[in-house]
Amino acid sequence: MWNAVQKLMASIIVIMVFALASLDRLVAPLDVSVSALFLVPIIFASLAFFVEGGMLAATVSSGLFFYGRGGEIHRLKVDDVLLLACFFLVAYFVGRMRRALHVTERLAACDPLTGVYNRRHFTTRLLEEMERARRLKNPLAVLMIDVNNFKHFNDQFGHARGDFVLEQVARILRLHSRRTDVIARIGGDEFAVVLADADPPGAHIVAKRLRKQVALEGTGSLAFLGSVTISIGVGEWNRSIRSPEELMELADQALYSDKSGNHQSTQSGCAEALALAS
Repeated sequence: MWNAVQKLMASIIVIMVFALASLDRLVAPLDVSVSALFLVPIIFASLAFFVEGGMLAATVSSGLFFYGRGGEIHRLKVDDVLLLACFFLVAYFVGRMRRALHVTERLAACDPLTGVYNRRHFTTRLLEEMERARRLKNPLAVLMIDVNNFKHFNDQFGHARGDFVLEQVARILRLHSRRTDVIARIGGDEFAVVLADADPPGAHIVAKRLRKQVALEGTGSLAFLGSVTISIGVGEWNRSIRSPEELMELADQALYSDKSGNHQSTQSGCAEALALAS
């Protein structure tokens, strides 16, 4: 699904292509050509939508350029053919460059083992969501998640099996979370999830669902590993919380309370961190 920015960018590119086609036909009797300007929307399309978008823009631009020359191939000059070739070459190479940059950015933001975001990107996204919640006056919650007895998997079955457990937990978190939720591996066997627009009751519903699914699916097809369980702490944001670290600390307090079996809520200033009851 396209978001609003992508739709806006696509609309701008389409308008630019057809506006340039109209301008090109308008100045054609003056023996003037602005056809090289088609490269502008082609480059924009390649940057926004990679090679596929750039090639589509190049194809539409070439078609309109050809139509503006009467639709007769014999009327095309050598320079025209070279320009059309340039449309597709630019689309391809700019699109490939943008794809490579996108992959690099993605790798820099992701945990290499589990494929979810890393701590650095998580704190950046959490700050963005806090600012959004402050601006729109929406609720916001953070889940801090810890794999119980994770050292057992490493000690008894080896680090490869331990890594498998982490991969399974990350997969379950992705599968049973909303598309808008931000999921990250904070470090070791600890994960975190940002729940935008989630109030405390809603966050607890999500947390219980995740706990249940991990218990059901955590070992995948490797039943000999036993059961995988997780502890979850829920941190509720409010306007007194200024930094991602503060909110994560509240959720951490709730996580420790949950792991110790003390399911009472913990207080810190005006904010409340609620431990998930079993």
